[in-house]
Amino acid sequence: MWKIRSKLDFLIVKQAMLGVRDAIIGQLGVLALLVYSLYMQIPETTLGIWLFLHVLNYFFRYQIYLVYIKLTNNKENYPLASALVRLYTISLAFTSILWGSAFFFSDAFGEGYRLLLFAIIIGFTFASVLSIGPIFSMHLAFTLPMNIAALLAAFTANEKVFYAFGIFIIMSFLYSLRTSRTYFRLYTSLIEEKLNVQNALKKLELKEQNKTEYLDAMAELGIGMALVDENDKIVEFNLPMQRWFRDLEGMEFPLFLEVTFSLQKKLTNKMQLTTQDDHHFEVTSKNIYTTEEKLHTLYIFKNITNETHYLQTLKNEKALYKKRSQYDPLTELFNREHFLQELDSARYEADRTFNKIALLFIDLDNFKHINDTYGHDVGDQVLRIIAKRMRHNVRHGDLLGRFAGDEFIIALKQLESKQNIEPIVTQLLYALSKPIKIATKESVMEIDITVSIGISIYPDDDREISQLVTKADKAMYSIKRARKNGYAFYNKNTKVTQDAKSL
Repeated sequence: MWKIRSKLDFLIVKQAMLGVRDAIIGQLGVLALLVYSLYMQIPETTLGIWLFLHVLNYFFRYQIYLVYIKLTNNKENYPLASALVRLYTISLAFTSILWGSAFFFSDAFGEGYRLLLFAIIIGFTFASVLSIGPIFSMHLAFTLPMNIAALLAAFTANEKVFYAFGIFIIMSFLYSLRTSRTYFRLYTSLIEEKLNVQNALKKLELKEQNKTEYLDAMAELGIGMALVDENDKIVEFNLPMQRWFRDLEGMEFPLFLEVTFSLQKKLTNKMQLTTQDDHHFEVTSKNIYTTEEKLHTLYIFKNITNETHYLQTLKNEKALYKKRSQYDPLTELFNREHFLQELDSARYEADRTFNKIALLFIDLDNFKHINDTYGHDVGDQVLRIIAKRMRHNVRHGDLLGRFAGDEFIIALKQLESKQNIEPIVTQLLYALSKPIKIATKESVMEIDITVSIGISIYPDDDREISQLVTKADKAMYSIKRARKNGYAFYNKNTKVTQDAKSL
């Protein structure tokens, strides 16, 4: 459990708590959407108690935040601050338990609901790294219970797709812990350096008359300083400036900026500059009067190269997390869970514009034979080529995803009628059924490929995403059983599909 022992500890917690309000608002928004979806399926008493505990806990956590930020950073307040941190950590753990308990409602919804909860918990885990990640105990308290609940739900579902989700949740959680520790080191070093600079400035302000001591103290902290006179000439500089930029005495400051940073204007207030060899500096300026009452400008250079590179690394890792959580690595199409999220958004757009969505469930015919005959490497190449053909034969804005194995799914958006669907599907079926040529070391092989496509239409066939997928899947299997290499629309009135067509 975190204890406040120093000014650095106090500031780290305070900085992490600054995002409390936004985090609570975001989580309440997700909670509202979840409660809305649960309202007609869960007993009102159970749902009301669950919602009340959430709201009460968020209110309690926000009160802790209000008390903490009003505390002053001194030793007398550290015991109270430590107690508040403990209460806050317990509140985070309770929040996590409440979110994990949402899996108890999954029987009322089934697979789609579980997938949504998995996405919410994975999102909360990564968001926690960027908000309270530097405080490991808080991050662990918030993420561990909900991830344990997600794992139990995944591994008790007795479905392979949920096993895959369970493995992904484990990897995401472990990676978040590792990133939390890295973020803590960076976070601590930045705040510690800020404290050091603040303490040094306070100390030096008391001894402003002794300019030499002022410059020496800045040099010990690795802060570069240059004094520029009223004629824009550098009259004094300290050791870090000499180490970074050579002998500057008597050099015109605008010329120094132009040569070193390709900057052709004077600095104002605060700027970040980069040298040609990719060193980053934060530069601030301050007007001071000398003992002769002449106005000089003091420029303070802080080398932030390491911090900049760390932040860029974190930014790149965040982008990588996002890509891994949304895209299938083999085909670079949307993965199942992200496709369903995008389809859910498209549904609201279709309602707003009074248009339809055609959901195409696509299965490669006899793909197992291709894997068994040519090997899985060739099978993977076939899947990539099929994905590429799909991208080239649908419209801009349509959604494409890999559902599982050799199954793909496409959402054709903004359709005015069923008649708009068939030309697109016919073109797509023709493109996907062309033989595939794959070059090997020995020769170029040609593989015959056909596909079966099942189609369901929103909102004609159903308004629920999971049911649309199920019905498109049924339509696909009907054409596969009948003749393969064709497409069929779902028919709700009979056990077979309607308008089945083949090449």
